[in-house]
Amino acid sequence: MRCLMCEEPTTMYIPSDDVDGIGLHSCGVCGFEIEGPRDEPAHVADHRKLTATTTSTTM
Repeated sequence: MRCLMCEEPTTMYIPSDDVDGIGLHSCGVCGFEIEGPRDEPAHVADHRKLTATTTSTTM
């Protein structure tokens, strides 16, 4: 996520302890912080969960 205040191209994402998919975006340059969803699309996150927990077998 790009910082809304100083336009820094990257911010640090800190996931929430109590809400899935929501966290704190923090800018290391100007210190601006905002809560919001993770930047990656949900289907990417779901795919990562599936590949980490699912094994496939082929015959």
